Amino acid sequence: MKDKEKRLAQQLYIYSDASQAKIAEDLGISEKTLSKWKDEDGWDKIKAARHLGKDSMITKLYAQALKIISEAENDNRIMNSKEMDTVSKIGSTIDKLDRKVNLPNAISVFKEFNNFLVKINPALAKQITEYQQKFLHVLNENE
Repeated sequence: MKDKEKRLAQQLYIYSDASQAKIAEDLGISEKTLSKWKDEDGWDKIKAARHLGKDSMITKLYAQALKIISEAENDNRIMNSKEMDTVSKIGSTIDKLDRKVNLPNAISVFKEFNNFLVKINPALAKQITEYQQKFLHVLNENE
């Protein structure tokens, strides 16, 4: 039962905006227990990564660019050079973030994942490695 509560608490903590007090109350656990789980398993890092993920960052960058453009339009003026430069830099950043997975990064992530998985389930690690190799082959052909 505790494992199920812990998984649910983690999901609520990471993917909702509910406070720790609210999550603890809803699950019938103490805030101290929730805080302990959060700290032990690094939930804050996971939650932060969710907000700093590529898709989230791209959405935020588009919103910033739109805000700058909209302010100029609302004032019935063209953007000044600083605003144009900022929008241009935002566009460049979006382009960089929006690129597909590259081969060196994929290899690095797969290696780290395989080292993790082989300790838990060697047979599954072997099976997944075959698919990873196929993916790397396709990725290499497309670069």
